[in-house]
Amino acid sequence: MAEHYLTLAVDELIENALRHYKVNVWPIIVSLVTTCATDPSADCIILEGSALWPESVATLDLSNIAALWLMAGDDFFRQRIYAASAYHTLPPRICMLVDKFLQRAMDHSAVPSRNRFFINRTDHHDWIVLLANVPHDMRG
Repeated sequence: MAEHYLTLAVDELIENALRHYKVNVWPIIVSLVTTCATDPSADCIILEGSALWPESVATLDLSNIAALWLMAGDDFFRQRIYAASAYHTLPPRICMLVDKFLQRAMDHSAVPSRNRFFINRTDHHDWIVLLANVPHDMRG
């Protein structure tokens, strides 16, 4: 994994992540959401994560789901990732990995096409929260 981050450009890292999300993760999400949204006895589920792209979520044609996109600024990401990795104590090579991961995260959340799909948006975190089997009075 280290060589992956050290050798690929940020655009290539994002491209690889998106391919992984589309091929490996999205089919599982669709199955899970569809099952929960169409089974009246199922509990409400909440999914969050960077694999939930607005372009994909918008294709879910189910009446009892809702989505909320929460997004963070670069300073939030930097502080969070540096603190979680103990960045200032790391050797230079590991700092390079953290910096590349951080740049990928910031560029990933800045993709303009993500902005056009959802009205419910607040600039605090970078997650899309997808709710399935949402009671009618809780839908936006």
